[in-house]
Amino acid sequence: MIEINAGGLRASYTDNTEDGSQAAIMTKPLTDKAEVALEFPDKLYIGTFGRSDRFDAHLDETGIWLSLHRTGTDDLRKTVRMHFRYGLFADILSDLAKTVDFNAGERP
Repeated sequence: MIEINAGGLRASYTDNTEDGSQAAIMTKPLTDKAEVALEFPDKLYIGTFGRSDRFDAHLDETGIWLSLHRTGTDDLRKTVRMHFRYGLFADILSDLAKTVDFNAGERP
């Protein structure tokens, strides 16, 4: 179920949790673009998301959830949901930190 408030600034959808219950999730507008690619040996799926689309990021007992949502007609609507356990997410953040040049923003 998708609900958009009268101002159009927030939307919620109902998501099924692991125990079968349902939880209301608040989504926010994307401020930039995102692209998702799923590559299989015989297929490639690419989805793009833009400023008219929405996202949700939240924590649960085992890790973080990131969801990207495009609403609209059946042929345009799509959702990508990713769950990263905390250990993997920590590894991702650590690797990202190693790629940052902390001196790049300093002035001489």
